[in-house]
Amino acid sequence: MKILAVDDDRIILQLLEGILASAHYDEVVYCESAERALDLIATEEKSFSCFLLDIMMPGMDGIELCQRIRDLPKHAETPILMLTSMSEKSYIDRAFSAGASDYLTKPLDATEIIVRLGVAEQLMKERRSVAESAGVIDSLIEVLDRTTQHDLEEAIDLGKMDRLLRYPAFESYVFQSGRGALFLSTVFAAKVRNIEKLHRIMPPLEFKNFLRTAASAIIGRLESHDVYLSYRGEGEFVGVIPRKGQLVLKALGGEISIAIDESEGNHTAKLPATASLALAPSSPIRLPTRGELSRAIWHAIENVRRITSPSAQQVSRRWSAGGFPAAVARLRQENDDVKEDLREEFAQMLREQLNSEIGEHHKRSQISRRRSLPGIFK
Repeated sequence: MKILAVDDDRIILQLLEGILASAHYDEVVYCESAERALDLIATEEKSFSCFLLDIMMPGMDGIELCQRIRDLPKHAETPILMLTSMSEKSYIDRAFSAGASDYLTKPLDATEIIVRLGVAEQLMKERRSVAESAGVIDSLIEVLDRTTQHDLEEAIDLGKMDRLLRYPAFESYVFQSGRGALFLSTVFAAKVRNIEKLHRIMPPLEFKNFLRTAASAIIGRLESHDVYLSYRGEGEFVGVIPRKGQLVLKALGGEISIAIDESEGNHTAKLPATASLALAPSSPIRLPTRGELSRAIWHAIENVRRITSPSAQQVSRRWSAGGFPAAVARLRQENDDVKEDLREEFAQMLREQLNSEIGEHHKRSQISRRRSLPGIFK
């Protein structure tokens, strides 16, 4: 794997050189500026397979360099790892929006660097395997990816949009945003209803544009509440928002209507004018761990799949027509009764505790008064 490492700090470059050499990464090019990096990318005969970019550099910074690299068709999917210190995390949002795949914090940890590069290398090997088996070069794959049919399950890259991240980068961003921020966040999911039919009858590019419209609709309604969103495939979006934004999610009412542009294909008459985007109840992140983050994401996805399944929609129509079934109403009443009993029991405990403390205070006051009286009154 050919790597380009860019950092204006020579000490960092020397440290990287030692770490990468120990891991047998022998094809590494080092430079100290973004401008020099762009020259190397343009003139190197063999393309780079991975980039390590420092965020803070004089002149063109690492974020702008990341954007410039992403604008090159042959590097639209190349792994880009950003290097930053803990105090620079405010720049991470911009880096991911510019197309960063992941980031590493300074001081650099050798094990972490090797693991992240191993993941990037495996990703590039899989992409090369696909290219070789299909008999096409990387640039042609990029063109085909944008113009041919995607599988419904594929997490399509919807292109650049503020607060919209690719899925692998999304989970890394959320987890590494800090334990405090993670603990105070909640995960939600949204799914386009009847997505299978839309995927089947819409031309590929129009389907992708429709998904972009859906993503924009979600972000537009939650942008002021620091939302980040990612598309996971199958018409499903997953997002993260501070817990205080849960009220805004509830206020959306569980459904967003998405307009469908007129098609230029053969299915114009079959396309509906609008599609419905279902929002599931959010799932709070209870512990600042990667396992808990994965649990919250899957819980949110399961919630939205339940409410968009055909059986759930049939039940919803029956309930809206004839009210809740008697069994559900009975369970709700029983639940309310249990809550009322618990409230009364808790109130009684408080009253007993208060009476006990008042009694003890009264006894201590009487004893104190007796001790203060002259002996003749005792």
